[in-house]
Amino acid sequence: SGSGSRHSTVSLDSGRASCAMSHHHRPSLSSSSVGSGESSAPARVERMLLQGVPDQEILNTWLTDLHFEEYFPLFVNAGYDMHTISRMTPEDLTAIGIKKPNHRKKLKAEIAQLNISDGLPDYIPGSLSEWLRLLRLEEYSGVLRSQGYTTVEDTTQITWEDLEDIGIVKLGHQKRMLLAIKRIQDLRAGKTFP
Repeated sequence: SGSGSRHSTVSLDSGRASCAMSHHHRPSLSSSSVGSGESSAPARVERMLLQGVPDQEILNTWLTDLHFEEYFPLFVNAGYDMHTISRMTPEDLTAIGIKKPNHRKKLKAEIAQLNISDGLPDYIPGSLSEWLRLLRLEEYSGVLRSQGYTTVEDTTQITWEDLEDIGIVKLGHQKRMLLAIKRIQDLRAGKTFP
């Protein structure tokens, strides 16, 4: 067991070292070659989102930059988008099938560097349809309505177990929906979001 934890520490340290190295020489690269595509993975993700690049293309580019392109199908099949990935926990990474602890640690460190919004509305939309459209989860409008959820207010009572029962089973969609429900509850409680 001792050697396992030592291995973890080594992988963390090597991640920090490569991270630190990239920060030392990247600013000169990016300042001298603005627009040439030379930048950190998080900056590239942010730029691609602003440019309206399709989410799966951004995800594929990000994972390829990290040499984790083999995980692309896991994120896609679980319904994750970049905004929701930016809120993933190590447990979420395990749940979608990333089995190697050192890969989870590296991905979690890279996720922590993503400087992107959660993609959730900072107000309570007037209709369930509008809310689902803003969440990019319109496909669930019919199933939610058939279960008696007809307003945004109705959805604030939904739990993870309810999502499973309703048939919302993609982990990324569950996470996005639950984060959005939490946002609605926070907004109702008077919290504001910058």
